[in-house]
Amino acid sequence: MGLEPYLIATLSALQNHERLERECVINCIACGSCQFTCPAHRPLLDNIIQGKAAVMGIIRERNKK
Repeated sequence: MGLEPYLIATLSALQNHERLERECVINCIACGSCQFTCPAHRPLLDNIIQGKAAVMGIIRERNKK
């Protein structure tokens, strides 16, 4: 998929939704493998899910217009 979980989780924590959309956060299937293999034990998946929800909301609002 070419996703970068650390980058996506960081952008989500910073609430940079525009960049999250460009990084294709909606392609994440939330499988949890990134969090499972993270050597720093960061809550990557939690941040990614929050960011994905925010971006999906933005996309829905954009499509309403």
